Amino acid sequence: MKNIPKRTRVEQNERIARLKHLRESALLSQAQLATQSGVSDATIGRLERGNNAPRETTIQKLAAALEVPARELFREETSI
Repeated sequence: MKNIPKRTRVEQNERIARLKHLRESALLSQAQLATQSGVSDATIGRLERGNNAPRETTIQKLAAALEVPARELFREETSI
């Protein structure tokens, strides 16, 4: 994550942690979440590592599979 302002990196890291936290709280592996959401496990891995920004359709699919509102998945502030 080079050349990204520190605040942006912190916000991105919080969103990444949020996705992983929700997935692990649901007792799902990346592969299981992929199967349930229709999003590839490679994409989920990239999102959790911060290598990709999620598309709106991806957010909707992941949120549905995790049974959380989409705004919870990649919200600005987290309370993990």
